[in-house]
Amino acid sequence: MAETCSEAIRQAVTELGRVVSTREIINYIYRKHPDHPWKESTIRAHIIGCSVNHSSSHWYPSFPKFLFTVEGGKVRLHNPETDGKWIVDNKGARRVGEEVPEEKEILEEEYLPDEATISLERDLENFLLTKLDVVEKGLTTFEGQTGRQFQVHSGRIDILAQDKDENFVILELKAGTATESVLAQVLAYMADVKRELAKRKSVRGIIVAYDFAERLVVATSLLPTIKLMKYKVNFEFEEVV
Repeated sequence: MAETCSEAIRQAVTELGRVVSTREIINYIYRKHPDHPWKESTIRAHIIGCSVNHSSSHWYPSFPKFLFTVEGGKVRLHNPETDGKWIVDNKGARRVGEEVPEEKEILEEEYLPDEATISLERDLENFLLTKLDVVEKGLTTFEGQTGRQFQVHSGRIDILAQDKDENFVILELKAGTATESVLAQVLAYMADVKRELAKRKSVRGIIVAYDFAERLVVATSLLPTIKLMKYKVNFEFEEVV
């Protein structure tokens, strides 16, 4: 059996020997490795993260880059001689020699997270719910699990927490790069919590993301009630046999 999900994907695309869809890769892996430990969302995330030219590949910096995304979201093996050499960093994916693309404004209604992004954000949420101290000492979820996906007028707060003084803290989680649209979202949540729950308590927000758009960093520098925190992906290994 392939040791990692990315190795299983490489094997699938190599043996199929053509442009393939995500579904074809998943079916191949499930057939070839019936005892696999990977969920569909994990495989989908790896297919995106292993592509040298997918627009979301930079969200997965630890993944090996060996796929090339073509029309319709299908992939094949990357061939540097015909596809060119690519750079994947926090500015996105681009061919060697191309200028770094200018950062463009992303409107809230244009942002449609894919399944892999949703899965990664859920994993991040699950982790933080048990270890809020890594964000700030003394944080606890509001009334236990009630603070998870807490519904307010403007939407659902990822995690509603309270600090050691019982003031409210809103945690908004983004698997990739957080843009300035997140700021409006968090400010709306803060206003709702202040109105509905915290008339005599203060409210502040923490945005947790892999990276931050420059305009978001600049905007929040003038807002003492908003903090930005980067997360890092660490791998742990446990010997099985």
